[in-house]
Amino acid sequence: MKKTLIITMFISIWFCVPFVMHAQNENSIDYRLLVRYSAAEISQLKTQNPQDYNWQLWLLDNSFEFIDVKPAKSQNLPELKHFDYNTKSIGDNVEIIDFNNFNIHDYYYERHQDKPSLYKIGNTGKIISFHSYKKLTQEYNKLRDEK
Repeated sequence: MKKTLIITMFISIWFCVPFVMHAQNENSIDYRLLVRYSAAEISQLKTQNPQDYNWQLWLLDNSFEFIDVKPAKSQNLPELKHFDYNTKSIGDNVEIIDFNNFNIHDYYYERHQDKPSLYKIGNTGKIISFHSYKKLTQEYNKLRDEK
């Protein structure tokens, strides 16, 4: 009797966990969007305009690239600056950056229609290139069409 109960519980858990995890993933919010949008705005975007929501998620990981450069190449580039969406204020120059946890919404930058925007990242020996709207649209549409 005890073995049957344990086996039944194990099987129940085995089959239920994937559904619970899927439900949590469906309702989860990428924390990086919370820098710019409230949880309510994100939820509304997910339900009322899922295409724009997916675009916003895609931009978080695909709208920029870090490039190693020699100091002379970055000398005349503008400095990347912090940005606060709550106060809409541009902050200090970025001196160091966590390249593995980069959030585009933490920084001030201009994005151009047809050319990349380049910014120097302190004395890291790196610059950031924010892709143009044209390139982003082409890449996103290509990815979407492949699905």
